[in-house]
Amino acid sequence: MRKTIFSFILSFTTVLADEIDFTYDGWDRECYLYKPSCIPDDPSEDFEPVPLVMMFHGLGGEGEDNYDFTSLAEDSCFMVAFPSGMYNTWNAGPEAPYGHEIDDNSYVEALIDTIYNYYPLDTNRIYGTGHSYGAGFTNHLACTSTEFTALGAAAGWLWTAYEHWGEGLDPDIAEEYNYLCDPMTIGYTIPMIHFHGRSDNGTFIEWGEMSAVQGALRNGCDDALSVDLPGSNWPEDNNSTWPSDWTALMAEYFATADTLEYNDSIHMFQWSNGCHVEPNIVAIIM
Repeated sequence: MRKTIFSFILSFTTVLADEIDFTYDGWDRECYLYKPSCIPDDPSEDFEPVPLVMMFHGLGGEGEDNYDFTSLAEDSCFMVAFPSGMYNTWNAGPEAPYGHEIDDNSYVEALIDTIYNYYPLDTNRIYGTGHSYGAGFTNHLACTSTEFTALGAAAGWLWTAYEHWGEGLDPDIAEEYNYLCDPMTIGYTIPMIHFHGRSDNGTFIEWGEMSAVQGALRNGCDDALSVDLPGSNWPEDNNSTWPSDWTALMAEYFATADTLEYNDSIHMFQWSNGCHVEPNIVAIIM
């Protein structure tokens, strides 16, 4: 049985939105939950539990910014949680820029426990997704959480502490977190899908490419090209440049995917053969 969270406040608002606010670890946390109309007010014991999607906002945002996600949830009968990060950001890894050191992982676990205690939640179908900094947090969860069935990142990045090479941080920190993000060590990994736009000037396409590459490397997918990628440290600012051979290297790497689809604007790559979890990593570049 999952634990009950105390100091729990649930209030019914408009458009079937429940506000789930509680104090956790000394912080007042806020979350909107969309409950689709397929869930009755008083579900019977034989009511089939429904999936949950957690939507993580970007830097400077808050949970309600993404509430237009609800139309899909209504049509497909799943719940969506829209938590707000403290100071409008997330703990995306040790010393991650623009983040904080608040334990967001434990908060997310507590939030899932709370939803489970009050709603018909299928704990085998809990999914997470995020945009921009929220996608960085989603990639962080792929390394550090066992709560999710699958994760999706849009315009995201992976903090360097979790990278295959672990450059740019104190060696002790890099070693600790690189170890944590090795599924062959912890025995658990999560299928992921990555979306990124080629002309993104806020979160560079190279960061999104690295996230997908790292997922395939970590998860031991067959034929994934094992390389030390150049330019592994984050650019210091928007004027930073990437190595001239980056595009060629990425083309070589993505060619190792077992599924490749292409039209005029979208490339899709998938690694599914031999991965720790199959299918495992999908990258869609637009």
